[in-house]
Amino acid sequence: CSNADNSCYLDNGMRFNLTFQEPTADFYIVLPVIYSVICAVGLTGNTAVIYVILKAPKMKTVTNMFILNLAIADDLFTLVLPINIAEHLLHYWPFGEVLCKVILSIDHYNIFSSIYFLTVMSIDRYLVVLATVRSKRMPHRTYRAARIVSLCIWILVTIIVLPFIIFANVYVDDLEIKSCGLNFPKPERLWFKASRIYTLILGFAIPVSTICILY
Repeated sequence: CSNADNSCYLDNGMRFNLTFQEPTADFYIVLPVIYSVICAVGLTGNTAVIYVILKAPKMKTVTNMFILNLAIADDLFTLVLPINIAEHLLHYWPFGEVLCKVILSIDHYNIFSSIYFLTVMSIDRYLVVLATVRSKRMPHRTYRAARIVSLCIWILVTIIVLPFIIFANVYVDDLEIKSCGLNFPKPERLWFKASRIYTLILGFAIPVSTICILY
């Protein structure tokens, strides 16, 4: 959609003034089934991981602390799948602005937190291998330290995701259909390109290059 002040973009980069073909009957059956299976398997698996790590004393290691946070991030993403499928099937956003911001923020939390926890796990593995080769001990590598690092990552991810939360909004396109997406001010194309570069650098280039270098 577009108006005198703002222009809207889907979070995947497409403009909102798209025309949709009427889905086939199979679409309304297959897509919910696929999403339901993903939701059930993901929620069950990640919740089991969280439960085991929290309940079993021997599981409270540095590596498992990072795995625990990965499972939490994936669980959050799995919980919003029913809302995403509802929007796909209804072809409009019926849940309001607050939930729109919540859903988009959770989506981005999952993206950034997952890659950053994987990066931290790579750094941790590198330091362990380096210490082993040099026959050095790592007295500061404790479960408590891992909890502090995990907290710092969540704070960092919150700061990174904040712009997406600010720009997330419910908009109405030319067909009077409500949707949830990123609503950029003018010059909207510049803001859109900036958001893509922002995501590319912070969500891919920096963490992935770090992982590759360490490995």
